[in-house]
Amino acid sequence: MPFVQYIAELTLQEYRFVRYRPSMIAATAVCLARQVFRLEPWNATLEHYTHYTYTDLEPCLKLLGEIVLTTATQSLQAVKEKYSQSKFNQVSHKVPFDAFELMGSSGRAGTQFSTTATSESTSTSASTIVGVPVEIMATKIKLLAKDGKEFEVEKEVACLSETVKNMVEDCSPDEAVPLPNVESSILARVIEYCEYHHKSTKENIPEDDQNTWDKEFVRVDDEILFNMILAANFLDIKTLLDLTCKKVAEYIKECKTPEEIRKRFNIKNDFTPEEEEEVRRENAWCEDR
Repeated sequence: MPFVQYIAELTLQEYRFVRYRPSMIAATAVCLARQVFRLEPWNATLEHYTHYTYTDLEPCLKLLGEIVLTTATQSLQAVKEKYSQSKFNQVSHKVPFDAFELMGSSGRAGTQFSTTATSESTSTSASTIVGVPVEIMATKIKLLAKDGKEFEVEKEVACLSETVKNMVEDCSPDEAVPLPNVESSILARVIEYCEYHHKSTKENIPEDDQNTWDKEFVRVDDEILFNMILAANFLDIKTLLDLTCKKVAEYIKECKTPEEIRKRFNIKNDFTPEEEEEVRRENAWCEDR
């Protein structure tokens, strides 16, 4: 991950890190990056392979957090400038550390930072990053609909779309991800779907409640439903594509004959009577079952 490399290289400019082993600095960089991107900062697997507990990392973590948070005011900018290049996905500009008031009571950034880990557990809550609520730091991205309307969405929500997930790394932090195949009215509904299911996963909403919500969500007219199918396919959101296609299948199942299906979906019959009879004859085995 370029962001891990970026924050690890920042330590090369700071003499206070000479007291730490390179392996500890690397482990701390991984831990801090995972907190920034709202992952579980440290777990048993990481502890097993690095031989460091979260408690072992805390002093280095506080110092690394201070360095990252104060990059804008430091005299040495080589590493930050290096990682602002597109080949590194401009990671030095992607986390808005400078948007927060993080000065301790002594006036020195980072001196009052605290973590949520305890010595009893190596697994810490992802709710804070060196004392700053991670909810505040949630990275948001912009999505640009076909008709030019922009939507600001939490990155985690937007990345439920595999298409957006793959495209977002090619865009600068201030650039909207273009979605030329999706109108704003449909994109708004897609975002609503993603936000609900992102929330339901985090809050462990019962599956029955989710199913009830889904049924109401697809209770729309045919034009909206078909446009959501196209959007889900383009955005590569499998669960939404399955949900919308299932609704169409239910409508088809309610129809007893091909004529009813055509009428239900306003489909023009482009078969001549002779061609239709031939099709019936070739597929008579289906009707006999």
